[in-house]
Amino acid sequence: MGKGVLFTILFLLIVIPLVSADITIEKKYKGSVILSELENPGVFDLTINNHGETDTFEIYDLVGVPITPRGKFEIKNGTSKTFEVRVFPPKNIRRINGPFIFDYQIKGEKAGITKDQIKLTIVSLEETLSIDQVYLDYDQTTLSFPVHNLQKTYLEDLELNVQSALFDSKQKISLKPYETQNLSIPIDIEKNKILEAGSYFLTAEFKLQGSKVKLENYVSYAEKNDISKAEDIGGTIIKSKTITKQNNGNVPLEDHIEMTGNVITRLFTSHSIEPSNINLQGFAIKYSWDNLLEPGESWSVVSRTNYTLPSILIILLIAIVTFIFIYSRTKLVIRKKVSYVKTKDGQFAVKVSVGVKSRAKVLNVKIIEHIPGATKLYDRFGIRPDKIDHANRRLIWNLQHLRSGEERIFSYIIYSPVKIVGRLELPPTIAVFEHLGKTQQVLSNRTFFES
Repeated sequence: MGKGVLFTILFLLIVIPLVSADITIEKKYKGSVILSELENPGVFDLTINNHGETDTFEIYDLVGVPITPRGKFEIKNGTSKTFEVRVFPPKNIRRINGPFIFDYQIKGEKAGITKDQIKLTIVSLEETLSIDQVYLDYDQTTLSFPVHNLQKTYLEDLELNVQSALFDSKQKISLKPYETQNLSIPIDIEKNKILEAGSYFLTAEFKLQGSKVKLENYVSYAEKNDISKAEDIGGTIIKSKTITKQNNGNVPLEDHIEMTGNVITRLFTSHSIEPSNINLQGFAIKYSWDNLLEPGESWSVVSRTNYTLPSILIILLIAIVTFIFIYSRTKLVIRKKVSYVKTKDGQFAVKVSVGVKSRAKVLNVKIIEHIPGATKLYDRFGIRPDKIDHANRRLIWNLQHLRSGEERIFSYIIYSPVKIVGRLELPPTIAVFEHLGKTQQVLSNRTFFES
């Protein structure tokens, strides 16, 4: 009896290794990482090499971990068969992060049982994904945002929501084991112009099969210093100058505006903002303003110089000077006036007086006076005219000469049997004379009488 048992044991020790040696197993892991929150399987390619005779095989698990494919399959003598094996650890095993090693066996109807091990790793979704700190320039229109798969596992249809003050994006991606994928995120430059340079908080929320994880990092927004300037000048009498400056960068900047004037225009100049500093440099004046501009902020200074009053004064001055100049060059001055004359019968009558004053010696002076058409001449004169031209209604006085400063007054009376209502205007008196061999002519002022 003892010899029989010993013989059986020796037989098994010899036969079993021979049977196991009929097949060899090769594994190539394609996804050996299991995510604790999900139901993703461990995946590998299994190759069975049959060194024995043609046989039928079947895969069994030994610890209650489901394995596919299920069922029997045949491998002929001297051939191999490769197929994808998927392992589905149950929830109680997924709760424990770390390595997970378990036994399984391949049973051949002729080759017998061959045992092997499967090595998996259980990790959380948070340990699987990673994002980097990113850098954004002021004028950048797109951002390359890297997402890393840190594990040897496939991530299919992963929903990603990236948010920060500088940009936001929603995308759906798939990652292979250990893959890094650079996502392209559009940047709204106009929106970011009001934001200052610096570091901004960044969140990336991942969703996969009902589970989600939020990762955090920073966006570094690069500095840009840029201030634009625009000038607008307009007006003639009221002249205005506008200087507008804008901070087109993303950092607060101290800004400075300067305008120039002089001590005369200062009296007529006003500013939309009181100058920070007024610097007198001889006849010139320099105005300056200072301001702190935030990103995207602009400011303007308007300077107005009102030349209305100076223009009026200049025009009056020119007129006075012109009058004085002309008056000083006039050798003969005529002043004409009219006054009302009371008559016995109440007829309309006026006395016309013409004063002639010489400013230099003049010769052959002829005074010509026109009588208004609606009136008649009364035959009474201060100095009787040398000629009364009834046809042309003119009175003419002839003087051989007038010394410098000599003055003569000529007067006459006109009347009308018909009452004149309104304004009676008399034409100017004409004086023709010679001075230094040249004939000259001057006119008196216009005069009128109202009734």
